[in-house]
Amino acid sequence: INITEDGATSSSIDFTMSVDFSFTEHDEVITIPVEEITFNPGEPTDPEEPTDPEAAITFEGLPATYTCNNGDEVIAGVQDVHIMAPNGIKSLIVNISGEIVPLLGTVSLPQSFDVCSMNDDVKNTIIQGLGLITEEDYTMLHAGTCTDYTFKLANLLNLIPAVVASGDSVFNLSVSDGTNTEGGDITVTVNAKEG
Repeated sequence: INITEDGATSSSIDFTMSVDFSFTEHDEVITIPVEEITFNPGEPTDPEEPTDPEAAITFEGLPATYTCNNGDEVIAGVQDVHIMAPNGIKSLIVNISGEIVPLLGTVSLPQSFDVCSMNDDVKNTIIQGLGLITEEDYTMLHAGTCTDYTFKLANLLNLIPAVVASGDSVFNLSVSDGTNTEGGDITVTVNAKEG
């Protein structure tokens, strides 16, 4: 049986197959036409979907939208983001956009950072300045083996109505286990003070 590859892509392989039978008692080559052979590989898989549903990254508290008024001390209903990643959280990237961005410098917070891999300055801001994670949390996340983590964002989100006069501030969380990446947005809408 001779199989020759005709071409391939990341999602399929084309090949030609020919079958030759030789008998030791006769010098006769028999060729069987293979045009009628059909190959059904089944349904193609979506590369965006994990092949093992048990390994999917899931969240509680994400995506989320919160509305508050300028000057509020606490945003009603704020909940932490519970992350479940059976293959381990390898990166937890936070991208910040919207009205809060010009004010990030006042708390020494960059617009984008990976909670699993931070330089010392960002790490000090996140751990000591804002109390978003603990030193133990960072050690566990940095190892890339943490499968169940609750990201406590209330301290950061509750600062927004005190410093943003009005508008939307968006925190995009992107979690990767090294193979799959999932995420979503937390949007905080601040309404301006009346009068």
